[in-house]
Amino acid sequence: MRKILALVLCGLLLSVAAYAELRGSTVNAYSGSQTVAVDAGSLTVVNSGSATVFIRVFEAGNTIGDATTTSPALAGGATLNLSRPNGISAISIVSASTSTVYLYYW
Repeated sequence: MRKILALVLCGLLLSVAAYAELRGSTVNAYSGSQTVAVDAGSLTVVNSGSATVFIRVFEAGNTIGDATTTSPALAGGATLNLSRPNGISAISIVSASTSTVYLYYW
């Protein structure tokens, strides 16, 4: 799993423009919805746990709300890459059981 995360991170570093700053957050997802401010144009979500997490992504200017178990799912071990022309302002994450999620954004 660490090798996969290292490869994903290397790919991110290579894809980030020279002037962009790669930032990141670690979220321990659980049954309470957590919202993380992102303020970026691109976002990579890495679910390093085995549990499925549910996410809601918000574009700049949209009202931010909580993720629920009816939100789009990201399976354990999966990665999701997102880019929005208007920018991404936040992501909300919830899980039925504890899972560690890494967010990389620029």
